[in-house]
Amino acid sequence: MNSHRKFYLLMSVLSIILVASMIFDWWSYLLILLSTFLIMYSALLIHEIGHMIAGLFLKYEFQYLIIGPLIIINNEKITIHFNGNKSIWGQCAMFPTFKDYETSRKEYMYYLAAGSGSNAVIFLFSVIMYFITGHLLWIVLAISHLFMGGVAFIPVKAEGVYYTDGLSFLILLKNNDTSKLYFNLLQISYALTFFEQINRISPHKIEEIEKETFEQIDRHWLQNEIHQELFIYLLYELGVWNFIAEKYQKCVDLLEPLTNKEMSNRLLKQELITIYLYAKQASGQKVEFVHTNIMSGNSAFSSITNLKMSALAELLNHNLNRSLKTLDLAIREIKHNKYKMHGEAAEIAVINKMKKIVEHCQT
Repeated sequence: MNSHRKFYLLMSVLSIILVASMIFDWWSYLLILLSTFLIMYSALLIHEIGHMIAGLFLKYEFQYLIIGPLIIINNEKITIHFNGNKSIWGQCAMFPTFKDYETSRKEYMYYLAAGSGSNAVIFLFSVIMYFITGHLLWIVLAISHLFMGGVAFIPVKAEGVYYTDGLSFLILLKNNDTSKLYFNLLQISYALTFFEQINRISPHKIEEIEKETFEQIDRHWLQNEIHQELFIYLLYELGVWNFIAEKYQKCVDLLEPLTNKEMSNRLLKQELITIYLYAKQASGQKVEFVHTNIMSGNSAFSSITNLKMSALAELLNHNLNRSLKTLDLAIREIKHNKYKMHGEAAEIAVINKMKKIVEHCQT
């Protein structure tokens, strides 16, 4: 069912409930329930708008804002679409203006804090209004914003290397090697998420990041768990960057030390191995064997990863046409998959490079 039909179905259900409430005198209860829902949803909305306002103040480039069933996108001009991702009903995306480390670190910390800061302002306003009016809905509003702002700023790891605003803020606040590692990761991951902005990072900057990363290994690679995790993820992102730039041997050199390491994020490990094996094939090294079903379960990513590895297995078996068709299928999966390691354009660029490797083998 597409987004338009989902939206109209939702509106139809709400209309039926509204009419029924008027007939059976549910109106007051429904109004309270609806008000409570909107108040709770406002906490998420205000949080994301807080990030957006801070980003605009810092001259970050607005990318999109998800508001419930709608998504506002900046694609040369501002357009409004239906939000097809039912799991995300509130999100703001801005592209930071990365300058020198110290300036950009402080600006990004301000951007991170702005979401929970906006919730805190509404919380204080709600408490004041409750004492003025005595209406319980102000308490509901206060609790909703306190909960939203508090949860977002608790310094914990979410999924993979997706950190809460609080943990990201804390990492940057410490201003140590881990902070610099995280800052470098942000620069590359933002460019790969919003692939149209990839030219904002020069090849010289990539070389500088690589140099800083390896200097840190020489000093204290086993500093802490987060430091190790960020290092692994940064090397993976650098590998992807070099893969897209067709610097395949550099990609192999970056990723080879990680192929035998244990990782908490299984998806990251499998994606890393996939990129590594294709780069190894492209650089003329022998790839002897690939598992064609490396991931299982209900992971939203697993089918795409398996398709890429299956295509490599077909290549090694000299079924080149089948390999290309499998990669085309992976591209179609990416276009329909809401969850990606990077932005859609970057993921497709990676697979197009894989297709180029297969096509080179045909010649």
